[in-house]
Amino acid sequence: MFKTSDVPTAYEFNAEPAIVAEACCSAFEQLGDLRNVSRETGTIQGQVLTWNPFGTDAELLLTISRTRAGTRVAVQSSAIEGVVSDSSAQKAVARFIETLSQDTRLAGKTAQPHGV
Repeated sequence: MFKTSDVPTAYEFNAEPAIVAEACCSAFEQLGDLRNVSRETGTIQGQVLTWNPFGTDAELLLTISRTRAGTRVAVQSSAIEGVVSDSSAQKAVARFIETLSQDTRLAGKTAQPHGV
């Protein structure tokens, strides 16, 4: 028996969208797989490894947009969960944001969570 977990959330960074996008691509490369980048739509799609033997790796879709204060990153994540696994999508987002916050290009920039 399988179920899908998903987590929509958003973060704001005090940096230019191009810099945030580059850092997001690097984070995907460190944590899993960078699948698609679309400058036209401002989206980046990738996969974060969950090391979950009973489910799948988490798929993340990022939508990057400019705000007055900097850049907003809307994150939509989903993962197929097994019966004994739980919260893979949430854990993947947490790992992704932690990796993103450690990127030197975003040093001193604030990542603030926002509702979607």
